[in-house]
Amino acid sequence: MSEQAGLPALRRILVALDSDESARAALDAAAELAATLEAELVGLFVEDTDLLEAADLPVTWSIPRHPGPRGAIDSAAMSRALKVSAGAAGEAVAAAARRCSVKWSFEIRRGLMVEQVLAEAQGFDLLALGLGGEAMRRAAHEMTGGLMAALAPGAVLLARGAGCISGPLVVLYDNSERILALGRRMAASQRRRFIVVAVGQDGAEAGERAARAAAWMAEAGVRGSVRRLVLGSPESLCAALQREYPGVLLLDRQGPVAAKISLDDLVREAACSVLVLK
Repeated sequence: MSEQAGLPALRRILVALDSDESARAALDAAAELAATLEAELVGLFVEDTDLLEAADLPVTWSIPRHPGPRGAIDSAAMSRALKVSAGAAGEAVAAAARRCSVKWSFEIRRGLMVEQVLAEAQGFDLLALGLGGEAMRRAAHEMTGGLMAALAPGAVLLARGAGCISGPLVVLYDNSERILALGRRMAASQRRRFIVVAVGQDGAEAGERAARAAAWMAEAGVRGSVRRLVLGSPESLCAALQREYPGVLLLDRQGPVAAKISLDDLVREAACSVLVLK
């Protein structure tokens, strides 16, 4: 079987950055993925206009990270702080790109966080986001991680902490060979354990898919494990997946089972990072 057979074309990867640790985890994961797929890495920092407007409100105060007095803040001070954060984000992208030996660039935009990220993502094959970032928490009332994945034009990587760059790679399989091909490439390049969870509406369907996945892996010369799973509630699905201690969970929204899974529920319940193909 050809190394490229069935592999989705992910050539340009956009990672949205803020000052939160989860955004840096997304950057590390995106850089590794760019190296794996020989893709271009582009970092994006959004100077959030919600923050700038809030800074001019009389009730807005700056609370230091370390013990000390809080102080008043205005839009000028906030703008300076955002420029400092943007500079640090650009340096982080450069360092991650050098570490993984990938082509890279860095962009700064000003506007509403979610709107700007989605607008920029239109020209990319994959959008990487950190789950739990400060800016994303502020936008949570507008758009959850799952909804962001539903609206983004291409694949989405939702990175949760340092676990996204360690731990097994788990593929949710429901007849999508391209998700197997992507999992195979990532597992080999990143030296991860490779686990395929064949999911079906009942035991017979799950068993049939497990056999198909095992045959595909044998033909491709892939080392890994295959599990069977009967689809239940999002809670039971996540509980079953978590027993594999995944670092990243891969699923293909074009698959008949994965298409029915609520991404909002999955992202909320899963303790791992999630990579969604569209």
